[in-house]
Amino acid sequence: MSTSNLQAVLDAGNANNLADAAAKLGLGTLLGYLVEKATATETGVVPAANVATLTNAPVANGLFQVNATAATTTGIKKLRQGPISGSGALVPASGECVWDGSKSVLFAAVDVVTAASFTYAVATDLASKLLSDLPSGQSTL
Repeated sequence: MSTSNLQAVLDAGNANNLADAAAKLGLGTLLGYLVEKATATETGVVPAANVATLTNAPVANGLFQVNATAATTTGIKKLRQGPISGSGALVPASGECVWDGSKSVLFAAVDVVTAASFTYAVATDLASKLLSDLPSGQSTL
Protein backbone atom coordinates (compact mmCIF):
# COMPACT_ATOMS: atom_id res chain seq x y z
CA MET A 1 0.00 0.00 0.00
CA SER A 2 1.97 2.98 -1.26
CA THR A 3 -0.52 5.74 -0.46
CA SER A 4 -1.14 7.21 2.97
CA ASN A 5 -4.68 8.23 2.04
CA LEU A 6 -6.72 5.44 3.65
CA GLN A 7 -10.00 6.75 2.28
CA ALA A 8 -8.70 6.47 -1.29
CA VAL A 9 -7.39 2.94 -0.66
CA LEU A 10 -10.72 1.79 0.82
CA ASP A 11 -12.74 3.49 -1.92
CA ALA A 12 -10.62 1.83 -4.62
CA GLY A 13 -11.68 -1.59 -3.33
CA ASN A 14 -8.47 -3.39 -4.30
CA ALA A 15 -8.73 -6.70 -2.43
CA ASN A 16 -4.93 -6.78 -2.02
CA ASN A 17 -4.99 -3.57 0.03
CA LEU A 18 -8.30 -3.64 1.90
CA ALA A 19 -7.21 -5.71 4.90
CA ASP A 20 -4.13 -3.55 5.57
CA ALA A 21 -6.13 -0.35 5.16
CA ALA A 22 -8.90 -1.58 7.47
CA ALA A 23 -6.33 -2.52 10.12
CA LYS A 24 -4.52 0.84 9.89
CA LEU A 25 -7.82 2.67 10.05
CA GLY A 26 -9.06 0.66 13.02
CA LEU A 27 -12.22 -0.13 11.08
CA GLY A 28 -13.81 -2.16 13.87
CA THR A 29 -13.23 0.63 16.39
CA LEU A 30 -14.53 3.22 13.93
CA LEU A 31 -17.71 1.26 13.21
CA GLY A 32 -18.27 0.68 16.93
CA TYR A 33 -17.86 4.40 17.57
CA LEU A 34 -20.35 5.29 14.83
CA VAL A 35 -22.95 2.86 16.20
CA GLU A 36 -22.40 4.16 19.74
CA LYS A 37 -22.92 7.77 18.58
CA ALA A 38 -25.94 6.96 16.41
CA THR A 39 -29.30 8.12 17.70
CA ALA A 40 -31.36 5.18 18.90
CA THR A 41 -34.08 4.13 16.48
CA GLU A 42 -36.44 3.24 19.34
CA THR A 43 -36.23 4.24 22.99
CA GLY A 44 -38.11 3.35 26.13
CA VAL A 45 -39.29 -0.08 24.94
CA VAL A 46 -40.62 -1.94 27.97
CA PRO A 47 -40.23 -5.74 27.86
CA ALA A 48 -43.07 -8.07 28.78
CA ALA A 49 -41.92 -11.42 30.23
CA ASN A 50 -38.32 -10.42 29.35
CA VAL A 51 -39.19 -9.91 25.66
CA ALA A 52 -39.12 -6.48 24.02
CA THR A 53 -41.12 -6.02 20.83
CA LEU A 54 -39.78 -3.57 18.26
CA THR A 55 -42.06 -1.35 16.19
CA ASN A 56 -40.31 -2.31 12.95
CA ALA A 57 -38.37 -5.40 11.90
CA PRO A 58 -34.71 -4.53 11.33
CA VAL A 59 -33.15 -5.68 8.06
CA ALA A 60 -30.98 -8.82 8.19
CA ASN A 61 -28.07 -8.16 10.54
CA GLY A 62 -29.44 -4.64 10.96
CA LEU A 63 -29.88 -4.58 14.76
CA PHE A 64 -26.70 -2.80 15.81
CA GLN A 65 -27.03 -2.01 19.49
CA VAL A 66 -29.22 -2.72 22.49
CA ASN A 67 -28.89 -0.45 25.53
CA ALA A 68 -30.94 -1.54 28.54
CA THR A 69 -31.93 -0.18 31.91
CA ALA A 70 -31.96 -3.08 34.32
CA ALA A 71 -31.88 -3.96 37.99
CA THR A 72 -28.58 -5.83 37.61
CA THR A 73 -26.70 -5.32 34.32
CA THR A 74 -27.50 -1.89 32.86
CA GLY A 75 -25.96 -0.69 29.60
CA ILE A 76 -25.10 -2.09 26.21
CA LYS A 77 -25.93 -5.77 25.92
CA LYS A 78 -23.99 -8.44 24.08
CA LEU A 79 -26.24 -9.22 21.14
CA ARG A 80 -26.87 -12.76 19.91
CA GLN A 81 -29.23 -13.85 17.15
CA GLY A 82 -31.38 -16.97 17.04
CA PRO A 83 -34.70 -18.46 18.13
CA ILE A 84 -36.09 -17.23 21.44
CA SER A 85 -38.76 -19.91 21.85
CA GLY A 86 -39.35 -23.53 20.93
CA SER A 87 -36.76 -26.25 20.52
CA GLY A 88 -33.29 -24.86 20.05
CA ALA A 89 -34.17 -21.54 21.70
CA LEU A 90 -31.20 -19.52 22.90
CA VAL A 91 -31.23 -18.47 26.54
CA PRO A 92 -29.28 -15.27 27.16
CA ALA A 93 -26.85 -15.05 30.05
CA SER A 94 -26.61 -11.96 32.23
CA GLY A 95 -25.51 -9.01 30.10
CA GLU A 96 -26.77 -10.62 26.88
CA CYS A 97 -29.90 -10.50 24.76
CA VAL A 98 -31.13 -12.60 21.86
CA TRP A 99 -32.76 -11.11 18.76
CA ASP A 100 -35.03 -13.47 16.83
CA GLY A 101 -34.26 -11.81 13.47
CA SER A 102 -37.66 -10.13 13.40
CA LYS A 103 -39.25 -7.85 16.02
CA SER A 104 -38.53 -9.65 19.31
CA VAL A 105 -35.55 -9.35 21.65
CA LEU A 106 -35.24 -11.65 24.68
CA PHE A 107 -33.35 -10.41 27.75
CA ALA A 108 -31.81 -12.53 30.50
CA ALA A 109 -34.36 -12.98 33.29
CA VAL A 110 -31.68 -12.33 35.91
CA ASP A 111 -31.04 -8.83 34.49
CA VAL A 112 -34.62 -7.67 35.19
CA VAL A 113 -34.63 -5.25 32.21
CA THR A 114 -37.18 -2.48 32.73
CA ALA A 115 -36.66 -0.56 29.45
CA ALA A 116 -34.37 -0.64 26.44
CA SER A 117 -33.25 1.47 23.49
CA PHE A 118 -32.47 -0.07 20.11
CA THR A 119 -30.37 1.16 17.19
CA TYR A 120 -31.27 -0.59 13.95
CA ALA A 121 -31.74 -0.16 10.22
CA VAL A 122 -34.96 -0.81 8.35
CA ALA A 123 -35.37 -1.33 4.61
CA THR A 124 -36.16 2.35 3.99
CA ASP A 125 -32.76 3.31 5.50
CA LEU A 126 -30.82 1.44 2.81
CA ALA A 127 -29.34 3.13 -0.23
CA SER A 128 -27.74 1.81 -3.38
CA LYS A 129 -24.73 3.16 -5.21
CA LEU A 130 -25.39 1.05 -8.27
CA LEU A 131 -25.35 3.12 -11.43
CA SER A 132 -28.80 1.86 -12.41
CA ASP A 133 -30.21 3.23 -9.14
CA LEU A 134 -28.93 6.78 -9.65
CA PRO A 135 -31.17 9.47 -11.09
CA SER A 136 -30.42 10.04 -14.77
CA GLY A 137 -27.60 12.44 -15.45
CA GLN A 138 -25.57 11.46 -12.37
CA SER A 139 -22.36 9.49 -12.34
CA THR A 140 -20.66 7.34 -9.72
CA LEU A 141 -17.35 9.08 -10.47
